[in-house]
Amino acid sequence: MEDNVLNFEPHTALFVPDDAPLLFYRAIAETAQAALKPAGILAVEINRAYGSETCELLKNYDFNEITLHKDSYHNNRFIIARR
Repeated sequence: MEDNVLNFEPHTALFVPDDAPLLFYRAIAETAQAALKPAGILAVEINRAYGSETCELLKNYDFNEITLHKDSYHNNRFIIARR
C-alpha cells in the first residue's frame, strides 16, 4: 500500500482479516438497505483487487444497476449501485 494512504488513514480503516476482505462492504450494504429509500443510490470506494466480488456482494443484498468505475490510473476503484 502506498505511503500516502498508510500515513493518513487509520489502520482499522485499511486492514481487515485475510479471511474477510469484504467485511466493511457487507456492513455498508446492510446499513444502506435499511437507510436508503427505494431507488436510492449507494456509492463506495473499493479495494481494486475486489471489484467483482464487491459487485456480487451488493447483488446479494438486492442492489441493482451496479456499475464498477475506474480511477485516473485505470484501476477499479468505485462502485455505484441502486437500491
